[in-house]
Amino acid sequence: MARNTTSSPGKPAYKRHTFLSIDGEGVGRRPHVYTFLAGADRHGNVFMRVSHPSTRDALAALLLIPRKFTVVSYSFHYDLTKILVDLPNESLYKLFRPETRQRWHFGSQRLITDPVIWKGYSLDWCAGRFTIKGLRSGRKVVLWDIFKFFACAFVKTLELWKSAPPEVVARIRAMKEQRAEFDKLSESEVNAYCLDECRYLAETAHRLYDAHCEAGLKLKGFYGAGSTSGALLTQLDVQDHRNDGPEEMRNALASAFYGVRFEISRRGTVRMKVYNYDISSAY
Repeated sequence: MARNTTSSPGKPAYKRHTFLSIDGEGVGRRPHVYTFLAGADRHGNVFMRVSHPSTRDALAALLLIPRKFTVVSYSFHYDLTKILVDLPNESLYKLFRPETRQRWHFGSQRLITDPVIWKGYSLDWCAGRFTIKGLRSGRKVVLWDIFKFFACAFVKTLELWKSAPPEVVARIRAMKEQRAEFDKLSESEVNAYCLDECRYLAETAHRLYDAHCEAGLKLKGFYGAGSTSGALLTQLDVQDHRNDGPEEMRNALASAFYGVRFEISRRGTVRMKVYNYDISSAY
């Protein structure tokens, strides 16, 4: 089957994406049980449905998603935590810290990042991109967490992008307000809510992608705003205009941009002195 692509004269062809969204639900507090994992397209067609999945069950089901789909999720950390619950702590530590898996590849003369291997699966997580590969089957699926494109609650995203009817938005909002009491609802109610979220997230992903296409931006990845800016730089042929600049300007050019990333070192109660530094000058 030929790929559906979009292109323009002199430009490379890009895959036309068809999206499938995955989501999962859990009930209870102590213990909290992951009860349902599902995947559906914008039309409500369900391509994955697993009840009470173990890690192996979830990974196997994800690898069976038809290859025609680009798989997306929204603020995926909860589901990823539950999907990977059977992994040992050491594997989880390495998975979520790609820098610990880097090594120099002498053949290609570059740094590469090794995946985490667990019971026949190759797993890789990097900045919202989760890759699963079956070592025996060779099948592969990539899950993109597209939350960073929107950076707001899912219900708010549905409203802003008008990707679900008002009555559906109201229904999803009402269910979200009851999440702490899902154990009091029927399994069919919780599962229907999960499938609603899958369907309308897939619709939102299509709208996001189409909006980029209408602006002449061809997304190669779905990391968030950085993917948008990368597509814009490609559209503007920025690489064709890059050079080292005059010799006398190189030090100034190399010092012209600084980025800052904030990370907390711990959570919860800290029983010691805590200092806060004003680093506004860093910007």
